[in-house]
Amino acid sequence: MPGGPWVIMPLMLAVARSGADAGACVAFAIGWGTIGLNRLLVCEIPFFGLEMGGLRVLAALPLPIISGLLIRRYFPLTEPPSAPAAERGAG
Repeated sequence: MPGGPWVIMPLMLAVARSGADAGACVAFAIGWGTIGLNRLLVCEIPFFGLEMGGLRVLAALPLPIISGLLIRRYFPLTEPPSAPAAERGAG
């Protein structure tokens, strides 16, 4: 998914507020950071070649899944984070 952390983190917070558990949110964030197709196309393939870029993506594929399962197992999110008072309309 293209975009920096200023795009990904609010999107992850919105997904968490809509009811996703902590494992899904962590897997999303780690997947964005480790797989990074923009980085693959812009930096890695031109400089290191298709084989090296492909190996990095293949090595990174299991990381979001494993991290999401571990977080879901050991740190379950009991309730979604609530919105700040300014977003709820209280003032």
